[in-house]
Amino acid sequence: MRAPLFAASLLLGACGTEPSQPVETSSALPPGIVARVGAEEVSADAVARVAKERGLAPRAALALLVRDALFAQAVREDPSARALVSVGERGALARVVLEDLAARAAMEGPPTEAEIQTVRERRWYDIDRPEATRTIHVVALAKDAALRQKARALAERLRSAVAGVTTADDFEAKAKAVPAGDIEVRVERLDPVAKDGRVVPARPPIPGEPVARLDLPFAEAASALPAPEAQSEVVETSHGFHVIMMLERVPAHRVPAEVAEPLLRKEALTDRARAAELALERSLINSAPVGIDRAAEQLTSLVSVVP
Repeated sequence: MRAPLFAASLLLGACGTEPSQPVETSSALPPGIVARVGAEEVSADAVARVAKERGLAPRAALALLVRDALFAQAVREDPSARALVSVGERGALARVVLEDLAARAAMEGPPTEAEIQTVRERRWYDIDRPEATRTIHVVALAKDAALRQKARALAERLRSAVAGVTTADDFEAKAKAVPAGDIEVRVERLDPVAKDGRVVPARPPIPGEPVARLDLPFAEAASALPAPEAQSEVVETSHGFHVIMMLERVPAHRVPAEVAEPLLRKEALTDRARAAELALERSLINSAPVGIDRAAEQLTSLVSVVP
């Protein structure tokens, strides 16, 4: 079998500033090998993969692989860059492991309904955000059972004081003007809350953070208000006794199922692969414990990082 054999030398062009193209020669190569750059061999399978992934003609894919091999050889021959070779090779091998875990996760079959539901619950803000109600409220806090009767009576006076106001500022001013005695009173403007108690902030919640919730009686009372400026009766929660005024109704945001389902399935497979990655990491740590020198933090702080 005859196949192209590539060797490269950086020859100066006529103007003395531009390097020439690599010199191409021909020689016999082993079956399945289409090029050799120094000791580095380029296989026909590698050319086919690069051509498919990049959408290139085979010749162009081969040229990319030859270029990569040339640079790799130059780095290996440079003593000052040998550490970079080690880092690069570790990164490439790690990528192979991750790709294999992803392939194995897909081979296990389509994601289950339970896996998809886990993703749906995590991505609720982006995929299935419920209608919510933004409010201002005043609460007479009842820190122990002995104060609950007095707190309720104060809440009734607060309700009378704020009755008929139409702005948040007036609501706050009227509520704060009511003598509270030994009962603590708070007036708060709250993020929108859904009927099930979930707080629906203006910005997406931080990934991994638990969903903030308000007491269910409060959330249900807020959601039951018919329109902005409407006020509730006194609402009892575990914190005390509230009077709530609606400021705004925030509409629901739901991504159509035909758009959301493929995204949920893809992320469920990613979760499956990530679980396998964590299990592999734990087994590797158990088999080869990691030790970090106490001086590591001090030493790494001396490393100069170029922006």
